[in-house]
Amino acid sequence: MTWLPRIRFSGFGPEQIKELVSNWLDRDETMVSTFIAQLRVANVLSDMMDIPLLATLIVLVFKQTGKLPENKTRLYEMFVDLHNGGWDLAKGVQRPSRFSAAEKMFILKRIAAKMHSPQRREMLEEQCEALANETFKKIDWVALRASSCVMDCCSKAVARGPKHCSVAEVLRGAPQGL
Repeated sequence: MTWLPRIRFSGFGPEQIKELVSNWLDRDETMVSTFIAQLRVANVLSDMMDIPLLATLIVLVFKQTGKLPENKTRLYEMFVDLHNGGWDLAKGVQRPSRFSAAEKMFILKRIAAKMHSPQRREMLEEQCEALANETFKKIDWVALRASSCVMDCCSKAVARGPKHCSVAEVLRGAPQGL
């Protein structure tokens, strides 16, 4: 996918961050103040707030739990867990799945490890399928591929920027350069 042009979005400024936090926390000044206070303590997370998607996810984690994760690794673990069925659980949605969250996480970690060794940030679907077949004796790749978290790893390039990390880095629990 080297032919596909990569784009970079501008980050949020301080006023935009405050507006985002206020909007997601329903303009509850107590919650906004608590979030800002926790963010000052969690200095490592404040650098991520200028990235709109990450800022939104950080605020949503806070809104659900009432506290910020202790570090970036824990935040990324929470993101992956949410993407691996946690959002459905939180919203009370039941989607049929032939694979448990543990099975999907197992294959995602195998994909991450395979991508990490040659320092790649993307993997072709055919390579993911071969890895799944190698990992599990009998695997229905079509059904596994339908899991959005698996599909996101296999066929889409991960945005690259100074504060982004690859899927492989997230799943192995040690984002580089963060």
